[in-house]
Amino acid sequence: MNPFEQSNFSMTAPCLPCCESGASVCGCQLFIPQVTSPETDPPVYADADAAASAIADFVAGCYVYGGSPAPGFFTIPVTPLENFQAAWDATINELTFSNDPYAAGSQPDIGFSASLSVSAGAEVTFDLSRTPARDDGTGMAFILVYTCDSTSASPTIVFEENIEDIGTGGTYVWTVADAGTYFFVIGYFNNGNTPFSTATTVSCDVDMAVNPVIARYDSGDPANPLPLEACPKLLLPIQTDSSGDWYADVTEAEAVLPFIANCLAYNQREWISFTAVPSANTLTLSLTAPPDVIQGTGPTWISINLVEGQTFTVSGNQPNVIISTYTDKGESIDYIDGTSPQVSSPAPYTGRYLVDVETYDPGAFVENFVITVTATGLTANPAQLLYDIGLEDCPGRLDCIPE
Repeated sequence: MNPFEQSNFSMTAPCLPCCESGASVCGCQLFIPQVTSPETDPPVYADADAAASAIADFVAGCYVYGGSPAPGFFTIPVTPLENFQAAWDATINELTFSNDPYAAGSQPDIGFSASLSVSAGAEVTFDLSRTPARDDGTGMAFILVYTCDSTSASPTIVFEENIEDIGTGGTYVWTVADAGTYFFVIGYFNNGNTPFSTATTVSCDVDMAVNPVIARYDSGDPANPLPLEACPKLLLPIQTDSSGDWYADVTEAEAVLPFIANCLAYNQREWISFTAVPSANTLTLSLTAPPDVIQGTGPTWISINLVEGQTFTVSGNQPNVIISTYTDKGESIDYIDGTSPQVSSPAPYTGRYLVDVETYDPGAFVENFVITVTATGLTANPAQLLYDIGLEDCPGRLDCIPE
């Protein structure tokens, strides 16, 4: 099964990437606008622009959905949070998110949601913090953890904390009974109008996956809403199909980071130097090899976003260039091998593409290679490395962070 297959984002698909057909209905993602997984008639955004706007307003750090009111089965946030931030650190299995106070006198109840994949016996710790506490001690909060196949008609809660007085914070531990994917909702009640900030940490004592947010929008076919990724990525290993193809663990994934240039390009050869520099409408790749060793760069992978009908140009400082383009379904749509520069075929849809760009001289050894990729409004996606955490369906995710 192709990891980029559009149907992998549907409400009944296993996950992205997934291991095999016939896997659980649960996906390795958090669908919005409603935090639940499969529903008979789930809500969707009206179009791609509305989905993009919701991501900008209500998603932080690719993984956390938040706002006011708290996201849930029957509520969709309508008021964005102030300075909403989130970060996931796979090396220590820790997800953090926070917000600043609203304007004085207008503080509503707020909440957050995210999707986790965890193994049986894991201990997931929720550290909740609120500043300031309510003077009368009535600052309430709650934590709800649902199975990933829960619906509003049939919710299954596996962990629940109703906190009558959060004070300035508290720590709560959920021991996971069954391996799988879950989603949580954390809510902070104001019980008045005192503005307050929150800081929340969700951590695990073993490897845990935090799954990305995907906004769904109307395609014209109610049964097949289209996905819009909150954070498109250059997923590694390239074209991963199953857990057997992922990196063995986070340590093995980290060992690949030296082969990624500025988080934007991947080449598995060892180079004296390898850089990727984005600028207006252009991504420039520079690779330096030892003398008298190679004639070309070999596969050099990037992930870019294009609009329907758009083309991009690849130029090299050597006589020839190669362009190999794949859709988000993993389908090859373009292969060009010719003299530099070359122009791609028009993009068949708006979204993410995986592209191998190369330059070479068939008649000489070369030390310095330069490849430029140019398109109007070109954006390149950062790398994310997928690794095995012992769950059949969902990988751990290590984000490449620019230095």
